[in-house]
Amino acid sequence: MSEPNPYQSPAMPAESPASPSRRPGEDALYFAAQAQNIIGALGLLFVIVNLVDAIFVIFSPIDKPTLTTIVMAPWMVLQCLLMLAGGISMHQHKRCWLAIVGAWAGISPFCGCYVFSLISGIWALIVLRRPEVKALFASNQPSSKGS
Repeated sequence: MSEPNPYQSPAMPAESPASPSRRPGEDALYFAAQAQNIIGALGLLFVIVNLVDAIFVIFSPIDKPTLTTIVMAPWMVLQCLLMLAGGISMHQHKRCWLAIVGAWAGISPFCGCYVFSLISGIWALIVLRRPEVKALFASNQPSSKGS
């Protein structure tokens, strides 16, 4: 008498794939968006730390805040927020213009981690120019109905 093995894993159905199907270009866009989001968040954290340091220096009788910290902070915040917004729009496959603006923001030299933002910005621009990635954004655009 043959009994089934209780420790054997159930067999996967032949018609269902082991991983969900992904559209072409989705993986490259995902990793470029992750890079933009991580570096944008790190740059924003860097700005916050510098601003807290500048606030303590303002109230210090000995040290004076550097002009670059005060002048560059708004530009750094804007750059990091644009990178984050671009990365989010890449994840959603919506607002291609915002993804491109976020990638160009990564190339601008204001971020505290400029070398990494430069690399991620160029990488995002290259990925956004691929035809399959353009098709991902085009498939999520609302259709304009002429009435």
